[in-house]
Amino acid sequence: MSKIIVIPLDERPCNAIYPIQLSHMSPNTVVVPPIALLGHKKQPANIEAIHNWLLKEAKEATAIVVAFDMLLYGGIIPSRLHNNDVATLSHRLNILFKIKENNPQIKIYGYSLIMRNPSYSSNDEEPDYYEEWGEAIHMRGVYEHKKLLGTLTSHEVSKLESIQKTMPLAYYEDYTHRRHTNKIMNKKIVQLKKQGIVDELVIPQDDSSPYGLTKQDQLEMIQYIKDAHLENDILIYPGADEVSLTLLARLITHKEKTFLIYPYYRHVEGKNIIPLYEDRPLSMSVEAQIKSAGCQLALTLEEADAVLFLNNTNGSMLDLLPHLQEDSRYDHVSLQEFLNHVEDYDGTKGIADVYYTNGSDTCLIQGLQERALLFTVHGYAGWNTSSNTLGTAISMLVMHHFYGHNPQHLRHKNMNLAHRYVEDYLYQAKTRDEIIHHKLDQYHCTYFRVDGPQGQVAGDVGHRLEEEIELLFADTPYNIYLRQCLLPWERMFEVQVDLTLDTPLKTIGIDLGGTQIKGAVVCEDGYVMQEECIPTHAQEGRQGILSQLCTVVESLMEAHTVSAIGIGTAGRVNTETGQIIYATDNLPGWQGVGLKACMEKAYNIPTFVDNDGNTALLGEMWLGAGKHYKDAVMITLGTGVGGAIFQKGDILRGAHYHGGELGHMTLYRHGKECNCGRQGCVEQYLSGTALIKSAQEAISPHIKHGKEFMMYYKENDQRAVKIMHRLIEDMQAFIADLEVIIDPECIIIGGGVMESAHLWWHLLEDKQPYIQAQLLPARLGNHAGYMGAAWMALQQIKSRCKS
Repeated sequence: MSKIIVIPLDERPCNAIYPIQLSHMSPNTVVVPPIALLGHKKQPANIEAIHNWLLKEAKEATAIVVAFDMLLYGGIIPSRLHNNDVATLSHRLNILFKIKENNPQIKIYGYSLIMRNPSYSSNDEEPDYYEEWGEAIHMRGVYEHKKLLGTLTSHEVSKLESIQKTMPLAYYEDYTHRRHTNKIMNKKIVQLKKQGIVDELVIPQDDSSPYGLTKQDQLEMIQYIKDAHLENDILIYPGADEVSLTLLARLITHKEKTFLIYPYYRHVEGKNIIPLYEDRPLSMSVEAQIKSAGCQLALTLEEADAVLFLNNTNGSMLDLLPHLQEDSRYDHVSLQEFLNHVEDYDGTKGIADVYYTNGSDTCLIQGLQERALLFTVHGYAGWNTSSNTLGTAISMLVMHHFYGHNPQHLRHKNMNLAHRYVEDYLYQAKTRDEIIHHKLDQYHCTYFRVDGPQGQVAGDVGHRLEEEIELLFADTPYNIYLRQCLLPWERMFEVQVDLTLDTPLKTIGIDLGGTQIKGAVVCEDGYVMQEECIPTHAQEGRQGILSQLCTVVESLMEAHTVSAIGIGTAGRVNTETGQIIYATDNLPGWQGVGLKACMEKAYNIPTFVDNDGNTALLGEMWLGAGKHYKDAVMITLGTGVGGAIFQKGDILRGAHYHGGELGHMTLYRHGKECNCGRQGCVEQYLSGTALIKSAQEAISPHIKHGKEFMMYYKENDQRAVKIMHRLIEDMQAFIADLEVIIDPECIIIGGGVMESAHLWWHLLEDKQPYIQAQLLPARLGNHAGYMGAAWMALQQIKSRCKS
């Protein structure tokens, strides 16, 4: 787990909250400065307090994602309003040297915007004079840029002269002076990248266009970066509010490995259209956003690790709000084809909804809802500009690809999706328009000025969202509730929602072993609400074990209402009666216990019992290594060798409930004696116990643990190398026999021996020309047993409900 600091662009949810929500999909912890320090819209942040907070937090952090507009100016809007000189701003940059001095290993990923130049007149986010002269300032920049290029028409010459005569010069000089100052600071930040103080840097363009002041600044920065020989290290592309998410993803991809994303366009011809508020074709922005996230563009679907489905238009891009009621150009046929492709693709997939700016394509979301696809995708976004949408969706794909095997990930992935559907679709594409046309006048409010973040307008928005949330998610596995609704900048442009997400069905899963009893309350989507782990107290016999089991169950039931209990236990189990029909001395007195009957009598809750090897495989098939396969074998290499077989949707248990006890297959006839009374069993050659025994005989009698043996192996001790190669050869022979008998799609290998798999797994793969099944390391570790037990109980309850 890593601690990552995010210095956001401002205090809005897209900058200060989205990064935290995204990080919940990973094992990392993201921290941001207290919201009270971050300013409010035009009010700059408390820069000195943020610097002090950052110096303290950075001492124990692994990385910082920093928006330089916050660090220098106090936020994105103050960067357009400030009157700071270059000396003051340069002094503020020195904090990065102190951070690196205190923590030399820390990584600094930063971004600094090229200041925007909106084409419309509004002082909502600009200087006061922009309310009257904004369009004129923009057009003067466009015309002067064209004049430099020699493309200014005679008509445009007269327009430029008219603006120069009528617009107060002081306004234009104030505006361009600030742009010049910001540009100088961007160049200083580029030099920090060259010096290695900043490890990764991007220069996003906030609301750009093909001509004008922003485009001229961009071209100047491109040349400056080339002169510094950093053109392959610093990206310049349209974007702003999504960049913290993109750089968080980049931290992950740089740490993990190559990640290839294939863009699938709803309208291929539309990829060359320039989106609103941007300066280049959509396909160029897609490529830049993929690269900025540390990923690579896949040239074919076959080589891709994930697919980004782009819901794009084949005509000029429209802003959603003015065209919400009816878009006469809309192509419903292509939508159905697009949805077919989304539905049919089984791998990691996300949707970048860039059909409109400032909100979701309502037809797309309704199609996802009708086909029950809302939570089958791994990323979705459809907010503000196309670049905001692209960066958000790509970042979600990265998190899912690298951390999707974690059972907790699924809940957080779906929580992120729920937020996007509520904010981008239910608010921006539905509720917002209703409130604007039917409520604002009643409260004497306007689009850019409502009655506070939690006033009557926000209250009405919240009530409508509650109604829409119930309808949108009615047929999903989730109960989703709105806890709070805010309009953070007292305007209608964006919304902040706080959601809770829960599932109706919860079960308890128990993994009962000779040493520990592990249990958890598990939701229908695999989210773990609570975990418990206590000693088994096996030495106390049957009553001691049952007492400890009840302690775990009662602790889990204190705060949760559950529908069933699933138990995976060591020993052979009659799954119909729930009785332990055979157990070793590891669990004294356990043989003969009617476990199902005991638990149902004690708690009056349906209880289901199986062997712990079987429940471990069920866990891996549900949320682990086997989740994309239908037939699998699991081998567990621990103190002994366990196993389980999954075929045609269920565990193969056999006529006497010991199907899948793979550790007692014969590997060597007349071989080593086994505890079961036979000779040459697999367990005597592939278990951790067997490995240590071989090491004691060949290397040193003092070796007591597998980690000690692996130290010899890592140092290339030839005795250890010989033992490991023999183990690999035995494992391959064993796997080959399993393949002939069972013919599974995949073979999952788990257990304690797998802790060192990074040292020998390549040997197993390199020498397997006769093995056709996919060899996979288990993913759930010691969670697999109780996850599988919970899933077993869940399926039994669902089956009863259907019947």
